[in-house]
Amino acid sequence: MPLNNPQVRGNLTIRNYPSGHMIYLDGASRTAMKADLAAMYDRAVGTRRARLRARAELSHLVPNIVRPYFKLPGIGNVAFRPAAAGAEPWNVPDLCRAYSWPTGLAGGGVIAIIEFSGGWVQKDIDAYFRSTGLPVPTIVDVPIGSGRNDPNKHSGNPAADPDREVALDIEVAAAAYSVATGEAASIRIYWADATDWGAMATAITAAAADGCDVCSISWGSDEANWKAAAAMAGADYPGRLSTAAGAAAKAGMIVFAASGDNDSSDGGTDPANVDLPSSCPFVVGCGGTMKPHDGNAEETVWNDDPGNPNGSGTGGGFSELFHPMPAWQAGAPHGPGRMVPDVSANADPYTGYNVFVHGRQEAIGGTSAVAPLYAGLFAAFGRKLGLVTPQLWLNHTCFNDITHGDNGYFRARVGPDPCTGIGTPIASKLGTLFEALNKPPVHPPRGKRRKPTRAT
Repeated sequence: MPLNNPQVRGNLTIRNYPSGHMIYLDGASRTAMKADLAAMYDRAVGTRRARLRARAELSHLVPNIVRPYFKLPGIGNVAFRPAAAGAEPWNVPDLCRAYSWPTGLAGGGVIAIIEFSGGWVQKDIDAYFRSTGLPVPTIVDVPIGSGRNDPNKHSGNPAADPDREVALDIEVAAAAYSVATGEAASIRIYWADATDWGAMATAITAAAADGCDVCSISWGSDEANWKAAAAMAGADYPGRLSTAAGAAAKAGMIVFAASGDNDSSDGGTDPANVDLPSSCPFVVGCGGTMKPHDGNAEETVWNDDPGNPNGSGTGGGFSELFHPMPAWQAGAPHGPGRMVPDVSANADPYTGYNVFVHGRQEAIGGTSAVAPLYAGLFAAFGRKLGLVTPQLWLNHTCFNDITHGDNGYFRARVGPDPCTGIGTPIASKLGTLFEALNKPPVHPPRGKRRKPTRAT
């Protein structure tokens, strides 16, 4: 073993057993080797047991390791204001048209979705895509550690049922892709361990290694929780996540993440506390709006209890972990660190998304829906793009500026703000900006093969 580093060589333990290469023929050597192996196994298992005990203790000391960011209308602290204004949920194809979705794109991008609990069943997926008239996606489950597809375990508690998160992610991402391409989406779901603060980084790394083009994450926790967990475990969990997302961007994978559903506090004790992973500089943070069906009505910041920093509304603010503010966030209000979110789309539960889960159609909202919506769009562009955030911030004209509303601590304004970032998508302009590839003609002239063309 050519291990020249003395520190690395110090990890080796060497035992010699006189008996030739057939050690099992020498009773004394065989017995000695068995004892040594038993001790080695005990040490390895003991380390893992200690790690699992520490992880279990950490989950009690720092609750809500990661949680899904979906909201149901009329449940919990969701107020009545948007419903009273006559709001109603969207079908994804209709919302895409309202956001000027491109069509006829070449597509081909693989969508990674990271989940931490819950599961999906094929009959719900089939029912949803039958209702929309869109092709049924191909879905592959990828376990990360002990994570797995495990549906129908929490259906008695609708507001905390992770199956609703999983259904929302799959159906919105696949529908957004299919509206743009006319083709079935290819989705890989990475099932991570919700008790492991390092599992999100592991899942991002796995998705990038598998060649996924975009990644959608609708789970997270406030930065204060991440910081506390890192201090207690003596592990730089935020740094690991940032490193994994940065490496994924270099490999060409875009990571989109929800900015949270508890206004500017993100559910923490501080009225200004942003969510991770959306605060990571290598992740596109996705905030939420309330978009009415009436095209003449104004799209506003999603906050069902205006002025409340810990109600039901879009997360957003300034990072305390990732600073200073990136240079590409020029034009944003000055803050101590990276501003969240970058982009936004409809998220209010009263103007939410019609999805199928547990055998029936439901309306579900939250910034959970925004990350997969963007993931489906960018997967349709047919190109590996990696870190797109700087280019988004240089092209505000590809977005509708949201200028009214608040998320508790922060208010919307003309230009970028910590409520909805640079705004909601004008998707056809984004296709042009990133040179999305169009499908070739169905029947090209004989003897001539047409390459995919750029979207216009």
